[in-house]
Formats: sequence, structure tokens, C-alpha cells
Amino acid sequence: MVMLADDISTDLDVAMLVRREGLPGSPTPEGILTRLQSTALGRMVAEIERSPEPGTTDLGFMLLTLSEATFVEVSSAIGRLLALARADGKGHDLTVGLGKGSTGLTIHCNTVSVGVAGPDLERHCLARKYTERAKEWFGVCIQPSDGSLRFGINFDFAWERSAEMDALTRRLPADIGKGERRVTTGAPKPAVGRNDPCYCGSGKKYKKCCLNAQ
Repeated sequence: MVMLADDISTDLDVAMLVRREGLPGSPTPEGILTRLQSTALGRMVAEIERSPEPGTTDLGFMLLTLSEATFVEVSSAIGRLLALARADGKGHDLTVGLGKGSTGLTIHCNTVSVGVAGPDLERHCLARKYTERAKEWFGVCIQPSDGSLRFGINFDFAWERSAEMDALTRRLPADIGKGERRVTTGAPKPAVGRNDPCYCGSGKKYKKCCLNAQ
């Protein structure tokens, strides 16, 4: 049971009047509901709320279930991702295991056209979903300049072993960790020759795939 003090209850009542009746004022009282708005994930949730679409709506709900510590930690990792992309002008990615291995999130940070970035993100998400044996996996692509959301995807289906996926993912880096607060960024790339199959699971040669994205 949660007990709310009168001052919190009053602020909530006023906010609901603003929402329901259109009265002047803030629709969200300052405090626990706004303290994470300025973080990278907080801004992402706000974007999803403003422009919901099938590929991101479920992601927004999932992000709201995270603990504050995880929310802040992942946001900090996104900040480092953006700093790298701005510094070298290249694309970078981040993979996060969440929900005790039941779900995860892959973030691509680049300005590549959606026609190229979309299939690439799908391959990465499917590969990571498989290696983590997760039921659900989310993927988003963000702008390096400001971290704004470009597009998102979502895969939700039961995990099944596949000889094809085993072969495609055997070169992926080691397990990313299943604890909710384990966040892995900038994982070292596996040793792979230019003409070897790319470690991302695309089926293409490394030189035709992720070599140019590093």
C-alpha cells in the first residue's frame, strides 16, 4: 500500500483538472513524475507519447517499467553513444539486456537512409534476440545530432533453436548479461577477416557489411 501526503494528492488533483477540463496549468505536477524527463530515455518516452506508432508504442510502455537506476544507467550509455557519433561522424550502436533476459533493446545511432538502416537494425535485433533467448526485442534508430527518435521496430515471438541462426550468430560478442542493470556499450568486435561472414548475422561478407559502419 502507498500513502500519499495531502500536498502530493492536491497536485495530482489539480493536474487532472487541467487534463480533463482544459484549465490553465501544468498537466503533470513537478516531482517524481518529471524527475527523469531530461534524461535520454525520458525524452524518448516523450517523443513516443507525442507520435505513437506500432514500432515504438510497446517500447514506451516497456521503458516505463524499468527501475530508476536502470533508466538513468541506460540514459548515460546513450549519452556516451551520442558523444562518440558526434566526435567521429560514424554510426555506433548500443545493446542492452533488460527484464532478466526476457527482453532487450538495440539502439543504432546514425544518419543512414531508412531503407538501409531499417534492415540493418532488424538483423541486429533478431541476432541479439536469438543469442539472448529472449521472447521480445526492441530496436530504435536515433539521430546523432540530438538523440531524437528516427524509427523503431519490435519483435515479439517465442524463442526457438535454429541451426541457421546458430550459424549466423556464432561470431557475435559474448553474452551481454541478463541482469536488469547490466548495460554493455562499445563491446569489442570479434576478430574477423574482410572476406569472412559478418558477425552481425546478415549473411554478407564483413567488408560488404559492418566494416564500413565502425
